[in-house]
Amino acid sequence: MERTSRQIEPSFGQTDGDEQQDAWTRRRLAVYAVVALFIVQFARGREWARLFLIVGLGVVGTASLLVEPVMWLFDGADFAAYFGALDGPGAVILVSRLVHLVAVVVGVAAMLTMRPRKAAGITE
Repeated sequence: MERTSRQIEPSFGQTDGDEQQDAWTRRRLAVYAVVALFIVQFARGREWARLFLIVGLGVVGTASLLVEPVMWLFDGADFAAYFGALDGPGAVILVSRLVHLVAVVVGVAAMLTMRPRKAAGITE
C-alpha cells in the first residue's frame, strides 16, 4: 500500500504526539520554575509570596489532586474492584498521592499559623 504525503504528514494545526509531550514538558518546567521563585521569596519573608503559595499550591494544587478521585466517586466507585485490581505501581501512586495531600494540608496549615521570620523581626 502506497502512502501519500497527506497520510504521513499531519494537517495544518495538528501536532505530533511527541510535539505535544514536549510542549507539556516545557510548560511544566516553566510552572515549576515560577513556583520555585515564589518559594524563594516566601523564604525571604515576602507576604505576597506566602499568599500566592497558599492559594496556588494549597487551593488550586489540592483541587487538581482531588478532581480525579472525586469524579471517580461520583461515577459510582467500586472500591472492591479497585483494591482487588491494585498492583504495585498503582499502590505506589495511591500512597504517594495520599502522602502528597497530607503534606500540602500540613504545609498550608503551617503557612497560615506560623510566621517565624516576622516573629523574630527579620525583614528583607
